[in-house]
Amino acid sequence: MFSNLDLAVAFIYVCLGLIGFGVLILLTMKARSIILERKRAALLEKHQPYFVYLQRHIVDPDPFQPPKGPLSPLETRVIQDKLMEWIEKFRGAQRQKLTALCEDMDLVQLDRKQLSSMFYAKQMKAAYRLGGMRSAQAVEPLIELMKQEKDGPLLHVLARSVAKCAEHLDQLYVMLQQLTRHRKGNYLNAAEVLEETSLDVTPLLLQCMEDRDHNLVKTALLALRGQTGVTLTPALLRLADSDDKEIRSLAVKMLVRAGNILPEETICSWLTDPEGEIRAAVAESLGQFGYEGSIPALKQALTDSDWWVRYHSAKSLAMMGDAGFRTLCEAALERDDPFKSDMAKDRIHEELLREHFFANRRKQISGAHTKQSLYEQYFGQASSVPNIRGIGGDYSA
Repeated sequence: MFSNLDLAVAFIYVCLGLIGFGVLILLTMKARSIILERKRAALLEKHQPYFVYLQRHIVDPDPFQPPKGPLSPLETRVIQDKLMEWIEKFRGAQRQKLTALCEDMDLVQLDRKQLSSMFYAKQMKAAYRLGGMRSAQAVEPLIELMKQEKDGPLLHVLARSVAKCAEHLDQLYVMLQQLTRHRKGNYLNAAEVLEETSLDVTPLLLQCMEDRDHNLVKTALLALRGQTGVTLTPALLRLADSDDKEIRSLAVKMLVRAGNILPEETICSWLTDPEGEIRAAVAESLGQFGYEGSIPALKQALTDSDWWVRYHSAKSLAMMGDAGFRTLCEAALERDDPFKSDMAKDRIHEELLREHFFANRRKQISGAHTKQSLYEQYFGQASSVPNIRGIGGDYSA
């Protein structure tokens, strides 16, 4: 019988053998990778005259001629990779001319066949390459595969490729439906995918805002972020009353960013919304637009149960000149709510520090002590900027 020591030695030998085998596999893979890269570099050098021909005739109206003679599979992929690289760099007629060359070389057809492969990796690579070539011929097979595919990496690659290749908004709409039907959070990715298309998606997004599918509505709202205008206001106001808190939050945030087209009373009314995220966004926007009439509402918001609402309310008050800073000083002296008092003190401290540093940098100390003077009116004479211990702060997040 083997002793415990013999078993331990045998186990060590087995482990060493497995480690050696693993190292051998890694070295083999590394060697193959190096050999492949050298082959690709040699093929790029071989076909350099053809690439020069493409560069010289990129602006000519005539179509490109495919490479002469038969090509090996690796040669085909090397040329395809170079064409995909240029397709991403060019726009308009030049991009279309390069895409047409990919079609003439049957590169699109080759990868369309790969989409039906039994191997997941081959499907993934084919979907990626079809998107890189931006061929309209690839849209239908990509969408068909999306309908069969479950949520996963391949689904997202397919969606991105459809966005790159689509020629019609209807194709993008089907893509969005397939991408968002699996998982609730996919609308975040869907909005990002739409950035890949060369089409004007504004009509599609307006259509999605009216859709019954909440995921499509959220996709549209995310994709429209940063856009403001009177044309969006009616739809956004309707969505601001949605039962879905995410939709309501996104709609209200877009509306408050365009607050100059809404009555101040409407914006202030959202400070009582049940969702803290919405109240915080509204409090932040009021300061950015400088609505001094909202100072009472912001002072009341300093008592909010959500830390971010209190933070943005105090910050917005500090942005509203002397009137807002006076309100902060008054709130700091009130003892009815410690959260309100602490947040006001914390913001006062930040503002005094900021004023002090900017005054020193600009060497305009005599003209930059407005807030310091207001502070002294409420809290007494101070020889320097108060420290954090003297002021306090709201750390209840």
